[in-house]
Amino acid sequence: AVGNIVLIHQSRGTNAANIQLNYIAGLSGTTATFVYPLIAAYGTGAQIQILLQRTNITINSGVTLTAQAWSESTLVGGVIGLLANGTISVAGTISANAKGFLGAATTTGGAHGQQGEGTSCARGTISKSANGNGGGGGEHSGDYVTRAGGGGGGNGSAGSNGSSGGNNIEGLGGSTSGAANLSTAALGGGAGAGAANTGGASGGSGGNGGGLIVLLTPTITVTGAISANGDNGADGGGSAGSKAGSGGGG
Repeated sequence: AVGNIVLIHQSRGTNAANIQLNYIAGLSGTTATFVYPLIAAYGTGAQIQILLQRTNITINSGVTLTAQAWSESTLVGGVIGLLANGTISVAGTISANAKGFLGAATTTGGAHGQQGEGTSCARGTISKSANGNGGGGGEHSGDYVTRAGGGGGGNGSAGSNGSSGGNNIEGLGGSTSGAANLSTAALGGGAGAGAANTGGASGGSGGNGGGLIVLLTPTITVTGAISANGDNGADGGGSAGSKAGSGGGG
């Protein structure tokens, strides 16, 4: 509604990780106008979340507030935003674990691993290179003897390269995303998949990245937990030599 405070986040695509607050000045169908200028050009992959301002917000012990999972089809989710002009108290848990970019799917049939989803684009491309903060897929040598693991997803720091199969064919870790001063913030990168052996073997899938938690308040007290960790990747299966996927970025 007009007057609502909103959180605008370019989650994927051009200018990914840009984030800002604004007020809705007007609405016409699905088009909103804002009180303040936008700090960047927002486009496909951007999402808007209404922040209902409270005096105080309490997450009680035994209660878990969980982010909606990121959807690579609708390009929505992965973000929790809370706004209070008093105190946000967390005795329970706020979790965005594994709610960020998606890890690459399992590899089969002697194939190279795929990239995880990242700030640049969707997952699924066969490449050892990073996909923005998404990890690259592990490759195998032409004789299928040498296989490598997928690269880890990145976020505040770069993801780790996958386990080496030799010949520089491991998936590369996702790049650093977001800024230390929080002027930009990204979803955690999805990890790449490991390469698969032949004979019905499978390379491990990559783990999902962590989501984004935004708490806006003068005072935060935490006796519980706040976490936005990435998932571990899965082990390869079948014949020996198939490699695991890596973990997603937190």
